[in-house]
Amino acid sequence: LKNSVSQMIYKHAISTVVPARNVRVFEEEEGD
Repeated sequence: LKNSVSQMIYKHAISTVVPARNVRVFEEEEGD
């Protein structure tokens, strides 16, 4: 159960952080 919860949190963190980074980089390129 602990491993299952950790995996779910890990996936949620990835799905939340990755798009934020992509958008941030895209905005920087657009601004330049």
